[in-house]
Amino acid sequence: PHPRIFLTTRGITADLVATFSRVLNQVAAGEKPTIAVIFTAMMATPQSSASALALEKVQEQVQLLSTLGARIDLIDCAHDSEETMAEVLQRSHCIYVLGGNTFYLLHHMRRSGLDELVRRRVLEQGALYVGCSAGSIVAGRSISTAFWKGWDDPAVVPSADWSEPQAIQALGLVSVSLFPHYEPVKHEALVRQRRLDLGHDVVCLSEAGGGYLVAPPASPGAAAARRSEPGCLERHAPMYHEPEASHDGCVEGCVEARRTCTAPQRLPTQ
Repeated sequence: PHPRIFLTTRGITADLVATFSRVLNQVAAGEKPTIAVIFTAMMATPQSSASALALEKVQEQVQLLSTLGARIDLIDCAHDSEETMAEVLQRSHCIYVLGGNTFYLLHHMRRSGLDELVRRRVLEQGALYVGCSAGSIVAGRSISTAFWKGWDDPAVVPSADWSEPQAIQALGLVSVSLFPHYEPVKHEALVRQRRLDLGHDVVCLSEAGGGYLVAPPASPGAAAARRSEPGCLERHAPMYHEPEASHDGCVEGCVEARRTCTAPQRLPTQ
């Protein structure tokens, strides 16, 4: 099956609902869609007030997804068993990973076995993966971009040594690393400086919206048409790359937000 991966800064906002619904319905193939929402990253701060706020945000996301007629199952890989998570993922058409602390999220995905469950369900069985912020970062090749802004506290996992190369390896669902909450004025120089340490491409997910999509073409010939028509990535050359066809014919590239192009920057490593 074709992989279907949708990476964003803020999740499925109103401007992305149509694209998300199309891809989700492709996966569901006529069944009532089921979405597994992984909210672990939001629960990294143990204080009751922070946890209460995080749960409110989780509820907001659940309500939005419920309006699409989907069944919602919640997963917290910091506490749920591997058996329970495997059962939930197996019946889910979409794995929706919320933002929060990237280090806390990846640590518990590995510890619980959820990382391998997600890889298998997405790459081998064709479930749709949606990432929001930290959920997008862990889908890439490396979580090292989580260090760049200094927003996430790596000490939230006291036992981890994040200086080890294998410690910062992410799930590898896509061949790039992700930098969400990108604002050109604030972050362009930072990304240009830090990306050279990665050895592979970086996709910057705009704070304004939009997303980075890997999915089969909506219809025969759509991939070729998309590559031949000027797209929002092309308009920002040379910092942006043209959307690429990859993964055996999947379309890989940006999804525009509203009327303004807020395409992700795909920064090459040369």
